[in-house]
Amino acid sequence: MDPKVAYWTAALLNMMIVVGSALAGVRRARQRDFAGHRRRMLLSIWLVVAFLVSFALKSSILGPERLDTWSALDRGILWTHELCVSLMLVAGLTALFQARRLDLPRGPASRPIPAQRLVRGVRVHRLAGRTAVIASLAGLVTAAGVLLGMYQRIGWL
Repeated sequence: MDPKVAYWTAALLNMMIVVGSALAGVRRARQRDFAGHRRRMLLSIWLVVAFLVSFALKSSILGPERLDTWSALDRGILWTHELCVSLMLVAGLTALFQARRLDLPRGPASRPIPAQRLVRGVRVHRLAGRTAVIASLAGLVTAAGVLLGMYQRIGWL
């Protein structure tokens, strides 16, 4: 098996877990289980960080992909995927920083947050979070398309 294809197969599985955890986090927030929401979103963040570290290692050890062997369609799917992932990263970081900025209470001794600041902060957090989750879903779909193209090039499909 080609080591790059093995790497990208594992990366797709990682992204499936990221998306699943994020969707579970959204469900927890809707159920008003904010601690559960926070845990699942932090899991998604750490899995993305782990991927970014692994990608840097993969790139230094195995080198970049040879895009000159890819069809125009496959390159288009890759670039769409990269756009989706970039949007996911920016929106996810925005949601994370907004949540940190809100400094939401975590216990009975926490200080109260002014209502106007809370409403605006939650609105920004929710919009950024939804954008990140939707972008991650689109990134997962396009990642599957990229991987299918890789499988075709090595003769697995």
